Amino acid sequence: MKRFWSSLLLCGLFVAGAQAQFFWREEFSHLNDWNTSYDPSKQTIVDLGVVDPGLSGETGVYITGGGRTYNETHTDRTPSTGNIGFPANGETRYLYFWGVYNESHDTRIGGGFSTGDVFANELADGLGFHHLQSPDDALLIRVNGSTVASPTLERGDYDHRIVMTGKPAGVMEVTWEHKAYRAPVWTTAHTTTGSTAAFADRLVKLGVDNNAPGAYIDEIEFTDQDRLFKVGSQGSPVVADTSPFAITALVQSFASVNMNLSNYLGANMNTLLAFKADEYLAIKAANAQVPWQMHVDATAANPAWASGSLQTKLQQYHNDYAGNNAWYTKDEPQFIAMADSAPVASWLQSTFPGSKVITNVLPAGASATKLYGDSSNPGYTYDQYLSDVISIIGPDVLMVDQYPFLNGGTTSHDVMHNTMSKVREAAQANNMPYHIFVQAFKRDDLNRRLPSESDLRMQVFAAMTYGFTGISYFTYDPFGDYGGGDLTMVSPLGGPTPELYDNVQALNAEIGILGKALGLMSNTGVGWLEGGVGNKPTGINDWTFGTGGDTKIQSISVLDTEGGGISEDEDGLIGFFKDDTAEDYFLLANMFHSSGTSSDDAELRFQIQFDSSVDQLLRLSRTTGHSQIVNLTGNLLDVTLPGGTGDLFKYATGNPDVFPTSTLAE
Repeated sequence: MKRFWSSLLLCGLFVAGAQAQFFWREEFSHLNDWNTSYDPSKQTIVDLGVVDPGLSGETGVYITGGGRTYNETHTDRTPSTGNIGFPANGETRYLYFWGVYNESHDTRIGGGFSTGDVFANELADGLGFHHLQSPDDALLIRVNGSTVASPTLERGDYDHRIVMTGKPAGVMEVTWEHKAYRAPVWTTAHTTTGSTAAFADRLVKLGVDNNAPGAYIDEIEFTDQDRLFKVGSQGSPVVADTSPFAITALVQSFASVNMNLSNYLGANMNTLLAFKADEYLAIKAANAQVPWQMHVDATAANPAWASGSLQTKLQQYHNDYAGNNAWYTKDEPQFIAMADSAPVASWLQSTFPGSKVITNVLPAGASATKLYGDSSNPGYTYDQYLSDVISIIGPDVLMVDQYPFLNGGTTSHDVMHNTMSKVREAAQANNMPYHIFVQAFKRDDLNRRLPSESDLRMQVFAAMTYGFTGISYFTYDPFGDYGGGDLTMVSPLGGPTPELYDNVQALNAEIGILGKALGLMSNTGVGWLEGGVGNKPTGINDWTFGTGGDTKIQSISVLDTEGGGISEDEDGLIGFFKDDTAEDYFLLANMFHSSGTSSDDAELRFQIQFDSSVDQLLRLSRTTGHSQIVNLTGNLLDVTLPGGTGDLFKYATGNPDVFPTSTLAE
């Protein structure tokens, strides 16, 4: 669904008397990135010009208003092959407004047929509606400028339609209907009958009154088809993501994602993660046919849980909105509250056996008091904490958050690697997958800087090298209840923040490819590749011969690409993996990164010397998805990697592998 940042009027021709045996639709992706800098002081109406009379071609239009100008061509309209007209006797026409939402009490969306001026901001004469008129949250049914009905609606996403049925002697019956988005039943709000001459026959209009920071609509359609759902979208089953590797970002407000999740999915996420039990986010994920996960921010002591009302709500979401694949229990549990989280996890597992239960834990840098919940157990360790989460709460997936990029350009490498090492060890000991939240925000009062491109890549590829099979970015949108982040992937109304969004988008395209293979493997070991300065982080061992059970690698060297000496932080990481048939793989990653530094500016060269049995490798290209043959000279792999970035290799045994596509020569 496309968001509107200023007042809007859409016009298309409606010509009387013609037969309508086709679809006419207008989608709004052509306005998706328009005017994301909402300015409440600019209230001028924005006008879209009229398309050509036959609607058989496309014309450019000029949009101006609110101090902004924009030129565009109608590219998302389905061209018609004739004119659109009133229904003949016994025929019915439908004007659909799919996916309408208005989050502000002082804003209302209006749509319908009108004989009013193309550049007027009101639905003058004709048939129309206004959605959620303040202050009563009522739908206003309009006939020739007058309100004839005003049913009360709860705030939310809706579909609307005006149904016109031809009667004898030029009479037409008009019915206004609405329903909650994706609901399977239309509700009639009002019906009237009159001569077609008394009704509008000129324009299809959409307008937004006043300021519209949170008003949006997905699509307008005029057709002779009676349907419950928009073509190819609502009501369709969610296509399961076959990737065993989850890529998500924590969404805290439904206002930051549009109905088809275009910006969210445009960042190459493959699953929606809702921070709260928010029905609108589940609706939007199901509408976009995307798997979704939801945080259940409650323990058994919560009144909503104790009364059973929260369980009822979760069951409704799961049943009504296809695609749920995971639930998150209470975030960062402390020991003294774990017993109250356990019944929630148990209920979720038994009620939704097809969905995983995930518990996100505190990082290794937390104090004993923070981990335990009070100061009564000063000797409480992180290892014991992880063991207690697994044994008491009993999740299916262990997750951890860590945000290592500090103001001043420093990075908490010790906490980062110690956390990943210990979570990996605890999860593997219990045969559990393990996921991670990574930092994708800047916030000065939390002493967190803006992650650079090389920062983001380093954190994500390090996690993949440790065997994490789920990456979630914290956070997609501002912090909501926490007071608002200084900078996140998108603005509060969903406009991308280039400093973060663009880097995440490119990174996810690569890890989406590698993840399809890594999610089908088990991590058998990980080792640090010291560049020579002696700054190995706490919690990770140096690579040595035999790490991860690999006996083919004899030595590994880290070299500066410019021929100079190795400086601080110019290090690497290597992880070893096996698939279900015991084929061997390794992920080699460049750990060099810095504040404000691109990945290209942090390149490192790696040389791996193998024994005489290895003269060929396979590499899964993270950009094309193809498996590439890498021939070795002198059993030596010589590869240069961008900062924070890794490549996935397999020993070329001739046996089947888990790489997703065919093999190409390098």
